[in-house]
Amino acid sequence: MKGMNIRTGRVIEGDQHLIQTIETYLFTLRDTRVLIRDYGVGFEIDALNTPAHRSILIAGIFEELLRFHNNIYVLEVTATPLEDAQNPNTQNNFAITISASSIPNNNIIKVMGVI
Repeated sequence: MKGMNIRTGRVIEGDQHLIQTIETYLFTLRDTRVLIRDYGVGFEIDALNTPAHRSILIAGIFEELLRFHNNIYVLEVTATPLEDAQNPNTQNNFAITISASSIPNNNIIKVMGVI
């Protein structure tokens, strides 16, 4: 796979392109793309930082990646709360980590982000 980095405009390929594709997909709401209505997730990623919401988010990410990406095998999805006593603005933030194996080369990739 080959594509363009959405931040720099430079050519990316392989696992870097796959990671960017996953990030773009997860932060796009379904029915918001004009020509690709089925692209994107059916829920908003920026959920509340509670154990129940994190569990629903993890299950939703698994389901959406299985539905859309036939070139990865999802190994693990975690949502870890970020609690920084020095910065009260982080009390509702959490870190999402997706571990997956890319098909067909079986490279382990990690997609990480803070919400």
